[in-house]
Amino acid sequence: MSVITITGHLGSMGGVAGRVADAMGYQLVDRELVAAAAEIMGQPERDVLPLDERTGSFVDRVVEVLQRLGAASVDPADAAGAFDMTYAHAAGVSQSAGQRYFETLRTVMNRLADEGNIVIVGRGGQGILAGRRDVFHARVICPQDERIARIAQRDDMTIEAARSRVEESDRQREAWHQRYLGIDYRSPYHYGVVVNTGVLADRVAADLIVRGAHAYLETSSPAHA
Repeated sequence: MSVITITGHLGSMGGVAGRVADAMGYQLVDRELVAAAAEIMGQPERDVLPLDERTGSFVDRVVEVLQRLGAASVDPADAAGAFDMTYAHAAGVSQSAGQRYFETLRTVMNRLADEGNIVIVGRGGQGILAGRRDVFHARVICPQDERIARIAQRDDMTIEAARSRVEESDRQREAWHQRYLGIDYRSPYHYGVVVNTGVLADRVAADLIVRGAHAYLETSSPAHA
């Protein structure tokens, strides 16, 4: 069993993570983890991101982990919004709430990694799971102008509005990684492979990640230790 983490800026990822998960036969961990965690931590139902029917059994696993951690006892008033899909709130909450948030996230992520066969998108997986020999880290990059154009088209907004959103998202992600992991997540040294979707089609970028993961995980298995 093994894990792949994929990190990327807003507008860079496209369908890469899903393609990697499909090719590996792994569970994709993205909105599911965040929504389930928010639900257990007592978030108002309206704030919990919708789950589609394919996530049911996986959400049960996340819920079970969080319940064992006692996450339901976390004060919602103190930790409200900590598992929101944006990085802004988590980067700006109080020190006590931030510490609870990160410790819960780290424990849940490691527990899920122990179960294996997952692709984790974002949430500092490249830092939280750094050093584990059963985890391969990948980064997806794309030129900012291209990302802005994609977001403008995807969300039907002006280029100016999309630029503002992308730039703010970039600042939030940088602040989050600095606060909780103390790293510059843009550095290529955190990853086994970096792919550029401004140059490569999603299917090609995903294939490179899959190939890199297979090569790394085969050589890092106990039989090759």
